[in-house]
Amino acid sequence: EYVDPATAPTVREAFDEFLRTQDERVQAGEIGQAECNNKERHARQFCGVKINGVEVGKMKTTVVSSDLVIDEIVPKLKSGRTNRTVRKLVVNVQQAFDYFARKKWCVGNPASGVKISTAEEGKRLRRIAPAEMQFVISHAPEKYRLAIEFAAYTGLRQGEQRALTWDDIDFDDGVVHVRRAIKARAGVGKTKTEAGERSIPLMDFLLQSLRKWKVAQPLEQRANNLVFPDEVGEPAAGWGWRVNGIGAACRAAEVERITWQDLRHFYASVLIFNSEFNDATITEFLGHSSISFSKKEYARWFKDRKRDEKIAAKLGAAFGR
Repeated sequence: EYVDPATAPTVREAFDEFLRTQDERVQAGEIGQAECNNKERHARQFCGVKINGVEVGKMKTTVVSSDLVIDEIVPKLKSGRTNRTVRKLVVNVQQAFDYFARKKWCVGNPASGVKISTAEEGKRLRRIAPAEMQFVISHAPEKYRLAIEFAAYTGLRQGEQRALTWDDIDFDDGVVHVRRAIKARAGVGKTKTEAGERSIPLMDFLLQSLRKWKVAQPLEQRANNLVFPDEVGEPAAGWGWRVNGIGAACRAAEVERITWQDLRHFYASVLIFNSEFNDATITEFLGHSSISFSKKEYARWFKDRKRDEKIAAKLGAAFGR
């Protein structure tokens, strides 16, 4: 069977058509909106992979072979992601290419041979030292520096931060009130959980940076009163923060890649390993539903903290201090 490359769409065009059919399935009640949102996100991630400087999304569907997917694309998708996350992504890509094959845009499904094992996979949390975080932030593009700094020192989820308005920043009491979150393709909505509605103290240097930004923010960005909007005042695109923001900062600093989620993990690690904060406070600031959830999410760090406390106590006793 042969597919003429001249008439074949690009991978991005093919995904757009596939996603349109998924929107129709949502309207018909066949799948939920969250599942459709995941398919769109995975399509964007797949299309965004670069091979020899060319994004996969700009390639013709006929160019994407099994070897290209298995040897080039999937290894790049695995960078910074757990196997469980990549497996979900691959499943949605396989569904899309099944559709492409039915439309005669490609011969067979080049993703069908991809197998991602999640057996006995432990959750990997990267603990970033404060000095390294400060170093990375100092190398961030100016356009994204404050957004990255804010994420690292408040622990807000990306959707929560993108939905922040200036009314949520209490400069008098020095806190940020988290009330809403941007939902993928669903606009502004409630926070991830009821506990997600919370108030978090802001450090003085962050308050100072926010005050300066509020004064300097261009008029065209103030239409919706957002703290971190795009150039025309609409909610910023999360991919831009990840790729052009923290991604560019890591490349400039020449350090191991830090994901946007790692910024929240950094905030959590500082709280967990600081004896001034009890478990209830840590849970509250992170917006978790319960202490047990926080301890499950960061099990390794809570275990290490307990070990460090025991060692410190034994050392103190040994030296009579």
